[in-house]
Amino acid sequence: MPEFFKAVGAARFGVMAGVAAVLTAFFLYIAGAITEPPKTILFGGLEPRDAAAVTAKLEGMSVKYDAKADGTILVPADQVTKLRMALAQDNLPAAGVGYEIFDKSDAFGTTAFVQNINRLRAVEGELARSIQTIDGVESARVHLVVPERQVFSRDEQTPSASVVLKTRTVMGRGQVAAIQHLVAAAVASLTPSRVAIVDDRGNLLAGGDDKTGTDATAANQEQGTTDYEDRLRQRVESIVASVVGAGHVRVQVAADMNYNHTATTSESYDPDSKVIRSTQTVEQNSSDNNGSPQQAVSVANALPNAAASAPGDSSKSTSGRTEETTNYEISKKVTTSTQDGGDVKHLSVAVVVDGTVTGVGANAPTSRVPPPR
Repeated sequence: MPEFFKAVGAARFGVMAGVAAVLTAFFLYIAGAITEPPKTILFGGLEPRDAAAVTAKLEGMSVKYDAKADGTILVPADQVTKLRMALAQDNLPAAGVGYEIFDKSDAFGTTAFVQNINRLRAVEGELARSIQTIDGVESARVHLVVPERQVFSRDEQTPSASVVLKTRTVMGRGQVAAIQHLVAAAVASLTPSRVAIVDDRGNLLAGGDDKTGTDATAANQEQGTTDYEDRLRQRVESIVASVVGAGHVRVQVAADMNYNHTATTSESYDPDSKVIRSTQTVEQNSSDNNGSPQQAVSVANALPNAAASAPGDSSKSTSGRTEETTNYEISKKVTTSTQDGGDVKHLSVAVVVDGTVTGVGANAPTSRVPPPR
């Protein structure tokens, strides 16, 4: 029996010791969690390659961090600014290689082919960085195709480019066109129509389509209608959200647009308004004077030293003609008007507001209680 009680006592002591150890570890964890400084986002939405490079750098700096599956990295809030500056020195997170690729290269041992490749990579990286400064763009990748001019070739191949965007919001037509012109202006002989832009969801935003075909016209009209609906929806949401609070309103807009082009030409005449266009005057005078004496033919007149006979009759005629022609022009007015498409034929707007409707009875007045803001 004494051995039994000793065994029971030893078991109780072991259980109590285990419980004490667990409690001690729990309280130490709580104390550490309380004393640990709060963490905030260092970078968010990183690609796996960029996230791996950033976390490797943080481990080398002995910085505690938390990495999320969506590419978010959390660090102590009091070290965010210092860590971002330290990582920026190493071009982390990398937004493409820029012109710094030439800083550490050995120009004497590099071939012309490698130099051309490095130059192309540098231009692509600088363009990607510039595009990322646009509002709504999280990341960008640029691919340039700049063909080399062959020595004995007459035809010159035009360069082309493709851009892949990861966006936070829907890109407008103006933003897409701005990216096209930005890329085209950075490469010689590159036109904006040769720049294709694709988002991370596989949607073709610009480029790669025929600008003159029927399908292109229909696509442009559809895009114009969508842009108009988005602008109007954002305006209505901003107005209603200022009253009920952000996130408590949903707006849908459907627009029926008329894209018919109409050209009208009209001519009008005013018979009461006459203007002299030209005047022509022709004046003609003629005079015919026959004053020669008329003598009778006889033997006496043929004799020498014959006396002159008496003078005969004489005739004189005068005629004149005056002609005046006046041309009048009637006042005429020509009007040409052209009406481009894009008019709104019908507009439907649906607004849904979050809230609670209160009322007692069928005939009781109802009132809306807005949600807490």
